[in-house]
Amino acid sequence: MGSMDYESMTVAQLKETLRAEGLPVSGRKADLVARLVSQHAPEAAPPSSAAPPLSSSATSAATSSVAIPMGTIEVQCASCNQLLTLPVSHKGRFQCPTCGAEQEMGSTAPAKDPMQDLSDRYASARSTAHRLNVAGIVVGILAILVFFAGLGQLGPDPENCQEIEYEGEMAMSCHGGGFVENPEALNYVGVSCLLLVPLAIALPVIGQAVRPPPLVTQQASYGANGAPSGGSTGQVIEWDSPVQRLVGAVSLLFGGSLVAATVLLALAVLAVFILALMALGSLG
Repeated sequence: MGSMDYESMTVAQLKETLRAEGLPVSGRKADLVARLVSQHAPEAAPPSSAAPPLSSSATSAATSSVAIPMGTIEVQCASCNQLLTLPVSHKGRFQCPTCGAEQEMGSTAPAKDPMQDLSDRYASARSTAHRLNVAGIVVGILAILVFFAGLGQLGPDPENCQEIEYEGEMAMSCHGGGFVENPEALNYVGVSCLLLVPLAIALPVIGQAVRPPPLVTQQASYGANGAPSGGSTGQVIEWDSPVQRLVGAVSLLFGGSLVAATVLLALAVLAVFILALMALGSLG
């Protein structure tokens, strides 16, 4: 393709051609045309002409074992903060087409990929949800331990026991041992049922609320030469790992079971209390 053909192309077409060939896309239209003409000059030259040091024949390019980085990156101009697109293989200095400032490649930081930033935030949210689910399981186990520790304190106090004669035999008679005589046991049961159990179900529920949905991105497919292969793309799905999904399900099931057991226990205590009142009423 001659220089006249390049002159008839728009700036956007010229930049797209430069990107496909791994060349810088900065500069004016004349610079873009000159860059393309100089790039293709060795192809039109006779075989006996000397090729530039950076060019290579088709045979040597096919057999070369040196990996050439392909694709482009976005860098931010240190002078005007304009985002510029440069090939990955570009080294050294470049000129910003907006403000005309020249700068070294190493003096500018690559702009952060928005999709990568979104992926990082999704991963952080999934990690937070996983921690909440694990905390819910731990709190549920603690609630069970505290509850049975409170029940273990119930029972008659040996100091309140005395020997009595019953039907001609000596027997031990004890009184007390309930929640009234053991307020500390009641405190243990209250903390377990009223504080730890609700917390055991609240943590995984919050974890499910902050857990993000699957993140589906489109990733371009590249050929052997590093160029896009016909615009074909593939889906990349980022979601919870199997362990995270298992822990989430277990935490919800475990917390829900504790809540159900606490409600049944409260109903049983209420029923016993009502029956006791009815018995006292009938005796009166």
